[in-house]
Amino acid sequence: MAQSCNNDNVTGLIKNLDQKIHKNKLNALNTSVKISGKFKREVEAYVLEDKPKMVKKAIEKYCF
Repeated sequence: MAQSCNNDNVTGLIKNLDQKIHKNKLNALNTSVKISGKFKREVEAYVLEDKPKMVKKAIEKYCF
């Protein structure tokens, strides 16, 4: 949602996204990237999926 409110761009809340993705999520990430074609957006979404406070911050920043 926050990416959508940010003109479909990553929010930039997490630096060095490529280094933050847990290795157990790589297969799912690769599948998502094949579907969307948006690597950085998908990485950010996977990294933030278990960080609700950061997601809330991003939604407040970009959507309100």
